[in-house]
Amino acid sequence: MEKLMKRMVFTVVILSLAGLCCVPKSWAVTDDEFLALQKQVQEQNKQLQVLEKEHQEDQAEIQSLKEQQGQTKQKTEEIKKTADQAVEVASKVQPVSAALKQPAENHNFVLAGDAEVKYVKTGGANKAHGTFQMADFAPVFLFRANDKVLFEAGFDTTIANGNAGTGGNNTTFNLTFAQIDYLFNDYLTVIGGKMILPLGTYNERSAGWLNKIADDPLPRSLLIGQGVGVQLRGSRPIGNSGQMITYSAYTTNGAGSIDETTGNATTVSGAHTINNFDPGGNVTNMHRRPSEGGRIGWFYPWKPHYDVELGLSGQTGAWDKAGKELWTAGVIDAAVHISPYFETKGEYIYTREGTADFGTVEPRGWWIQSGFKLSAFNWDVPLVPSTELVFRYDTIDNPINPIIGSAQKSYRYTPGIVYYITNTLWLEGSYEKIYYSGGAQSADQWLVQLSYGF
Repeated sequence: MEKLMKRMVFTVVILSLAGLCCVPKSWAVTDDEFLALQKQVQEQNKQLQVLEKEHQEDQAEIQSLKEQQGQTKQKTEEIKKTADQAVEVASKVQPVSAALKQPAENHNFVLAGDAEVKYVKTGGANKAHGTFQMADFAPVFLFRANDKVLFEAGFDTTIANGNAGTGGNNTTFNLTFAQIDYLFNDYLTVIGGKMILPLGTYNERSAGWLNKIADDPLPRSLLIGQGVGVQLRGSRPIGNSGQMITYSAYTTNGAGSIDETTGNATTVSGAHTINNFDPGGNVTNMHRRPSEGGRIGWFYPWKPHYDVELGLSGQTGAWDKAGKELWTAGVIDAAVHISPYFETKGEYIYTREGTADFGTVEPRGWWIQSGFKLSAFNWDVPLVPSTELVFRYDTIDNPINPIIGSAQKSYRYTPGIVYYITNTLWLEGSYEKIYYSGGAQSADQWLVQLSYGF
C-alpha cells in the first residue's frame, strides 16, 4: 500500500511538470522557478528512497519476530511435554510422606540410612527350612560443620542365623564408613578416614536398600569394599549438554591375609581349609606400602530420563606381610536409562592374586541387572502401576575353591519383582537358580525382603 502511494505522488509530480511545459507562453515559468521546482522533485525522490529503505527494514524485523515467536512456541511445547511426562510418572507412584519440620539448630545434621528384614527358603544341594534369615539396621549420620567441611559415618547392625552347628544367632555391629570431606573447590573434594572404595559403582549406589534384589552379585565378593586412607575425587562438566567426567584417586592400607603372615592362597581354620586372602581392608598396614586405586567415569544424558554412564576403576598393592605378593583388581562398569521405566547396569570384575603356594591366580566374574516398571503401560489395574520386574545374571570363575580343591565356575539366574508400597518402602521377591561346573549339584532359593530407606 505504501509503495502504491509513493508511485501516485511521483506520477502527480511528473504530470505537473508536463502540464507546466504545455501551458501558454504567458503562463511559462522562469528559469529560476524551474530550477527550484527541479530541486524540490529531487528532494522528494530522496525522501521516497529513505521511506522505501525504512519499509524494507520494518519487513525484515517483522519476519525476525515471527521466527522468534515460532521458536519460542516450539520450546514451550517441548517443556510442557517434558513436564507432562514427569507429572504422569509421579502420579503413578505413591508419594513419600512429608518430611518432619526440624528446628533451625538441626539444619546442619541429617540422619539417613536403611533397614531390611529378609526371608530365605533354600533348596537343591543346600536345602534348608525357610527362615527369617536376617534383620539389618544401617543408620547414616551426616554433619555439615561449615561450607567447606562435612563429616559422614555409616553403621551396620545385623542379626542373622548362626553358623551350622552353633545354633542361636549372631549379632554384629560394624562401622561401614566414617570420613571427613573437605570441599577444596567446585571440582575437587579431599576425603580422609574409612571410605567406601570406588571399585565399580555397586557399593556406593546399589548396595543395601538401593539394590532391587535381596543379595549381592556373586563377583562382588572378589573386591575390597572399604579401606582406611585418603582420597581425592570430583567431577567436571563437558560443555552445556549435561555431559560430565567423574574422577577419583585414593591410597589405603589395602588387603591382607587371614593368618596375617604368609602369602599362601589357602590357610587352615579348625578342620577347614579356607581362602587366606582377606578383602576386608586393614586398619593397620601389615605390609611395606599402602595400595593405590581410582576410578574415571563418563556420564552422558541426551534428554530427560535417557542417559548412559561408563566407568573404569582399579586398585593394586601388596597383601601378604612380607610385601612380596601383589593383589590387583580392575572393574568396568556401565549403566543405561531409557525412559523413566527401563534401566540396565552391570560390571565386569577381574582380579589377579599372587600367592606363595599356587602361583598367580586370576579370579574373575561379571553381572548384569535390568528393571522394567509396569507403570509404562498405564494400566488401570490394582497394584500393577507400583510394580517393577527385575532380572539379574551373574557368574564367577574362582581358580581356587578350598572345599573341592580345584577351580570352579558358578552361574546364577535371578528373576524378581519389586512392589513399591511407597517410594522408600519396598517389598522385594526373587527366585535364584545357581549352577556349578565340575558336576556339582545345582541349588536354588527364594528370597523375600522388606526394605525401607529414610
